[in-house]
Amino acid sequence: MQCTREYLDDIVLEWFGLSADPFDDPANPEDLYLSPANISAEKAMREAVRRRHLLAICGEPGSGKSALLRRFISKAQNEQLVRVIEPASLDRRHITARTLAVAILRVLIQRDTSPMGSEAQSELLQAALREQVASGMFPVLIMDEAHLLQTSALLAVKQLWDSSSAYKHLSVCLVGHLALANALRANPAIRELGGRTKVVEMQAMFNPKAARGHGADVATAYLDWRLSKVGADVRTIFDDLAIQEIARRGEYPLWINNLSVRAMQYAHAAGDKLVLAEHVGRV
Repeated sequence: MQCTREYLDDIVLEWFGLSADPFDDPANPEDLYLSPANISAEKAMREAVRRRHLLAICGEPGSGKSALLRRFISKAQNEQLVRVIEPASLDRRHITARTLAVAILRVLIQRDTSPMGSEAQSELLQAALREQVASGMFPVLIMDEAHLLQTSALLAVKQLWDSSSAYKHLSVCLVGHLALANALRANPAIRELGGRTKVVEMQAMFNPKAARGHGADVATAYLDWRLSKVGADVRTIFDDLAIQEIARRGEYPLWINNLSVRAMQYAHAAGDKLVLAEHVGRV
């Protein structure tokens, strides 16, 4: 399945009477369709932060990991109870426990501590994290695209989390493709990290084998949620057989979005005002 996001152009939008692209990202990151997979993963994230645990959110490209992460960060910032540490400039190729400490301290105290000695830096990190916890905050280190991390980097994450300076002061959330889950479960070099990390795999929105039943119902609800954002109704855009075909082929949100966009483009090209199963079948 193509995982590069597809967009509707103005000509197609006008053809279907839409004021905006319903499949574009919402302006508010908290505006997310809460499928059972999203609800379960979000609950796991909040629990890991509250208990200062290690967590890995893994899934196929397009399964909704990034959207869920954006929602979590936005809610954390609004609630002002979770201190999100998401180092933007961290070089994933040369991550060590020390570079992680520098990145965390840069967020927490707004200072570059790279010139400091290791012991002084460790003490400063411990004090900064203790201060966060004492103020009622829950610091969480978030590392997106974590499937790109080398074994040495994953070991550095474990070392930082499990050190006397950070243990029970910091939670860690790794987000990445299924390769990350496989590494945590099967790579003997990071057995200790894998053994202490809760792995949550993003599940499909529905079972494609049940497309004519529950799957089609979920696809209808999702598409209706999307179209309602621009004041439209799913039944005015897609017929039932088209929705069933989308449900049969699109397990994850981005897959459904792209199938729908391409099918709408084919319907416009054919001069049809309603998306039919044959249009979805051409994708």
